[in-house]
Amino acid sequence: MRIAGNTVIRRYMHNLERNMGRKNVEENRLYSGRQFNRASENPIQAARALRVRRAIYDIESYQSNLNRANMIYEAAESSVMKVSSIIQSVYESLIHGAHGSVNRDDANIIAESIEQFAEEMVQLMNIVVADRRIFGGVHNSSIAFKIEDGPSGKIAYYHGIPLNQFQDPSLFPYSGVSYTDIGIGLNQNTPDGR
Repeated sequence: MRIAGNTVIRRYMHNLERNMGRKNVEENRLYSGRQFNRASENPIQAARALRVRRAIYDIESYQSNLNRANMIYEAAESSVMKVSSIIQSVYESLIHGAHGSVNRDDANIIAESIEQFAEEMVQLMNIVVADRRIFGGVHNSSIAFKIEDGPSGKIAYYHGIPLNQFQDPSLFPYSGVSYTDIGIGLNQNTPDGR
């Protein structure tokens, strides 16, 4: 049986184009790292891949939120420990100054050191971590604590309100509950419905 040259050439070209197309598809898979480029190529695998990608995104989001919350709480703990140490130093200075054996110059030195301790505590309480003033309550746009001169000496303020104005800390403005959402979908039900 005799085969015409055109038939051989046509068959050869057909196989060549088919193989080049397959090569192109495999190269695209290799370079992109994906088994398919369109969901229509394999809808079942595409749906499965989307679920996996969504789960990976959620886990990365949870991890990022947990890292941020951990950073906030570590900074808060560090600041509170430093403030506690400062308060202990202030207490010791006050005890030392309360004795009648301290002269006027020593009393002035003790007063200046207490003022410096107060300034240091204000700086620690106004710390910003992860774009959040961790001791600023629910109001985050301005510094929470300030020390300013008043009619009878220096006065400490919390969001512009003298600290000694309220006996109950929960009555201070901006002192409502502040939550950190770590993104895992948990809700906390409190007795007052918040």
